[in-house]
Amino acid sequence: MDRQWREVDRSLAARDLSVKKGVIIDSTLVEPACRPESKRADGEPVDTDAGYVKRKDRAISGYKIYISTDDKQGFIRRMELVPITENDQRRFGELIPDDAGRVYADKGYTFEEHD
Repeated sequence: MDRQWREVDRSLAARDLSVKKGVIIDSTLVEPACRPESKRADGEPVDTDAGYVKRKDRAISGYKIYISTDDKQGFIRRMELVPITENDQRRFGELIPDDAGRVYADKGYTFEEHD
């Protein structure tokens, strides 16, 4: 996947479309393709990668997708799909392209290492 993102970055730069002065990082929840209780014939869950979290007294299953975009044109620079249980701080560094200047993110990404 990293090789593919580098190719996208190279293509954008060749057309002078990427300013690369900063990135915006955020995540959103993604529903799984099947119901959480779906089982195979052998009784095993169909989707073993999806996770579960509780938000506002409601259980939610699925994934979390992290995206970093160029702060000027909105081009996607990095993207990661992970189980919904993953902590935002864990992926933060991976979402920042090497050539990024400033990084803009919400309070979910605020922690001493990256302040």
